[in-house]
Amino acid sequence: MKTAAPYFGAAIFLSMNISITFSNAKNGSKTCSLNGVPLHSNYNPEREARQFVDSVDADFLPSFILITEPALSYCVLPLKERFPGSKICAVRYCRDFKSEDKFFDRVFYLDKPDYGKNLERELFSYMGDEGICSCRFLSWLPAAKIFPAHDKAAWGAVKNTVKLSQASLVTHSYFAQRWFGNACIFCSSVKKTAFVKRGNMPVVITASGSSLENLPDLLKKCRNTYFLIALSSSLLPLLNAGIKPDLVLSCDGGYWAKRHLEVLQNHHDIPVALSVEAACPKKIMETNTVIPLGFSDGLETVMAKSCGFELMNAERNGTVSGTALKFALDITDGDVYFCGLDLAPGKGLQHCRPNRLELIAEISDDRIKSKESRIASARVNSQPLEIYRQWFSAENSAFKGRVYRLFENFKYENSLGSIEDADFTFFNKRTVESSKKSNFCKIIMENTELSPCSVRAGQTESFIVSNSSSEEWLHSIFPAEYLSWKRSVKDGEQKLEVLEKKNEDFLTCLQRKLCRTRI
Repeated sequence: MKTAAPYFGAAIFLSMNISITFSNAKNGSKTCSLNGVPLHSNYNPEREARQFVDSVDADFLPSFILITEPALSYCVLPLKERFPGSKICAVRYCRDFKSEDKFFDRVFYLDKPDYGKNLERELFSYMGDEGICSCRFLSWLPAAKIFPAHDKAAWGAVKNTVKLSQASLVTHSYFAQRWFGNACIFCSSVKKTAFVKRGNMPVVITASGSSLENLPDLLKKCRNTYFLIALSSSLLPLLNAGIKPDLVLSCDGGYWAKRHLEVLQNHHDIPVALSVEAACPKKIMETNTVIPLGFSDGLETVMAKSCGFELMNAERNGTVSGTALKFALDITDGDVYFCGLDLAPGKGLQHCRPNRLELIAEISDDRIKSKESRIASARVNSQPLEIYRQWFSAENSAFKGRVYRLFENFKYENSLGSIEDADFTFFNKRTVESSKKSNFCKIIMENTELSPCSVRAGQTESFIVSNSSSEEWLHSIFPAEYLSWKRSVKDGEQKLEVLEKKNEDFLTCLQRKLCRTRI
């Protein structure tokens, strides 16, 4: 059987003739070789596989086991016997062993050009950050020697996925308690809510990249033909240009995200779409109409629903721009246009001016810690931008022919896969033509009813009392510590004691925060 090995990024899959030969081992079991090099024992492949599994060092309880190219998969049965609670997965380098895939919980293929990036995304999508961080990675060494280029690409993808997952878990662990605290304030402070009713008019999403500076005057010309969603970081430059968005969207739970939204204190007529755990000044939640957004995971969403909130679905994908895009596609059948989605470190300032955080940072600039050094540091630390760019570039089928990135007198440094770059002439023509069609349907907001804040404050406290000792609670509030406890083999009781002490301290702090919220 002949297969041609593909090209993968910097790792070249050399074009070579591959011939898998199947035969019988001395014990009668099937075995195979590649160009005369055996992939399994010629005497007893079952015993070889069992010895391999017995040699695996497992000082934790893995949620997943991933083995690269296990060929005839003799290792599956002993892996299931030794790790009965683990899902067993494989990375294949060729299709010759496809008949063996049924023995695995999931099989990933690395037999196409540039499939390493696809493998990273598929691993992360299937296992999640916690699953990857509790995965035991194994290599079937005969296959690694026979497919060196494939093996290098596979383990490069695994390495990148582990790094991304660790970073994601660290971020989640750092913010988890803050997110829940934000959710408590949200549930007891929001006074007016609405939901967005779907239409087919075009949607424009404004981010805060430098390219936005060239577009506000052009956006004014056909303002009544599209629905405008402003990410919170782009709000100030829009308002300074005399453009009022239909809504502002924020799902960031950090302190600095809250500072962007402070501009709304002078614009009570602008609705704000907030995820339950987003950081937002309490005064804005009390005065502005809020469109509540809920992610599918997390106790925050469950608590908000228990307080009577009708949540619009939101998708968590690492960047607020990605969340906004998925939200836009949910509220319109029309086109979606990005402004200011540069996703690249610029030569100067990284954001469209005026930028709220830039104005704050300038206050502390001096000769020792200058603006130039701060800008240079931002250019160097640009890895997250590449991660976000990969996400937009990967979603090909959903975005093609419907999602565009606007430019005017600006050249982007990158491409976003099937998201096409379009100039303002294209945008103006499409939006004006859309508004003239007989089936043109605007996107509108309809108000919803809420119980009084005092009632919801009581419901929030009741939710905490009912859930604060559950495993789901510990998992949500302390994800890294919880994962460490669940994977423990020897010191599980000790780690549980530490976890419970942290929970007691958190509940004490949470109670203080709730008391301050009532004042």
